[in-house]
Amino acid sequence: MPIWLDLDRFRRVLVLAPHPDDETLGPGGLIALACRGGASVRVLLLSEGEREQLDLPPQVLAAQRRGELADALAALGPVELATLPGHDRGLTAQRRSMVPLIAGALRAFAPDLVLAPAPGDWHDDHRATCWILRHALGPARLPRRPLCLGYEVWRPLPATHALDITAVLDLKRQALAAYAARFRRRRLDQAILALNLYRGESLGAPPGHSAEAFEELFP
Repeated sequence: MPIWLDLDRFRRVLVLAPHPDDETLGPGGLIALACRGGASVRVLLLSEGEREQLDLPPQVLAAQRRGELADALAALGPVELATLPGHDRGLTAQRRSMVPLIAGALRAFAPDLVLAPAPGDWHDDHRATCWILRHALGPARLPRRPLCLGYEVWRPLPATHALDITAVLDLKRQALAAYAARFRRRRLDQAILALNLYRGESLGAPPGHSAEAFEELFP
């Protein structure tokens, strides 16, 4: 069975999001609970998701997605947003140039908990983000290595850690609603909420509770 996270241990939480919506789909409940507990939470956005729809110019879609992200973070809590100049569907090609940027972000924020997409996710940008984090930890030269956890979006992961998010499930729903236009074509919002309920039931949470599952990275 996984380790159930005690968020009181973590006062500085950094979430790496390849695209707007990943921060909510994967660790949205964790973000809300960390904010509620008084932790400093920063979301680091690697790309603006500007190439998700081919029927809109990238700059138009990027502006829309920035607005959706702002609304989602406002629903989850007082979250700080930082951005990097990555390209949607291009993070694999950019990954080496992104390492020093992520290392600098780690050094500046000094997190004790870092979240990134799990390495087994099927999306190339998600796997690239995990790779970048792995290679940025050394150059960051942090005084203390943070706990690094992978979150699930496009593929369930082998859970080593879990978090009961029932107390903030409505906040996660509100944040997902900010991306309603995105989810009309593919109901990933409903899928992730169903996965959260399954995680709660299968990992030992009280009946009817929802949980987010995580995989320890680079143990």
